[in-house]
Amino acid sequence: MQNTTPLVSIICVTFNAATHLPSFFESIEKSMPNNCELIFFDGESTDNTLELLKEKRNIDQTVVVETDFGIYDAMNKALKHAKGKWFYFIGADDEIYSDFKSVPKYLTDESTCYYGDILMDDIRIVRSAKAYQLAKYNISHQAIFYPASVFKKYEYNLQYRICADYDLNLKLRGDANYEFKHIPLIVAKFGTTGLSSSEIDSKFISDKPLIIKKHLGLLNYLRFKFRIMKHKAQGRHVK
Repeated sequence: MQNTTPLVSIICVTFNAATHLPSFFESIEKSMPNNCELIFFDGESTDNTLELLKEKRNIDQTVVVETDFGIYDAMNKALKHAKGKWFYFIGADDEIYSDFKSVPKYLTDESTCYYGDILMDDIRIVRSAKAYQLAKYNISHQAIFYPASVFKKYEYNLQYRICADYDLNLKLRGDANYEFKHIPLIVAKFGTTGLSSSEIDSKFISDKPLIIKKHLGLLNYLRFKFRIMKHKAQGRHVK
């Protein structure tokens, strides 16, 4: 651990992630700023994940090994070990991008959730935190730097196995104590081997309209419901 309070806690939850760790560590070694801490929360991997983590003695990191009930339970538990002013979540199959080094200069207001862009299959994904745009499309957690105070008020809802981060973002967008601000940087390469790329969160999809209504207001709820109706008429699926 660093002697001074780290600016950013980079939190990575792992389970049998050995095949992804070499490229993950390569990105960390190239692009992690000095004023960050790296926390691994491992759900008792049965491959050689822990051996690979222990081998990286040249990187300042904390490794916590504990059973969990899924990704978001692990993330909630990992937060207890984070000491940074901002929290950033990334998967072992993701990589931080070279622009990550420039992120610290943007982190100035501890009531702001800063978010950048990600690369997915070499395509730059740019999202908007405007209310209706967020109702349509989430900003992935690999793009967001949350003020530490967020997790004194909120935690990930374990009802949502894949989209608890989306649920949190909708809540924060409707919270007058926080705002979202875009950083014009690519901060991460998004891995496409995780659950979010291969499964859907039926519970969240069912609840999403009412979550939008509660946190983003009636108008955005009605616009989103109309969008669902239009897409169904066209034979298209809306998440």
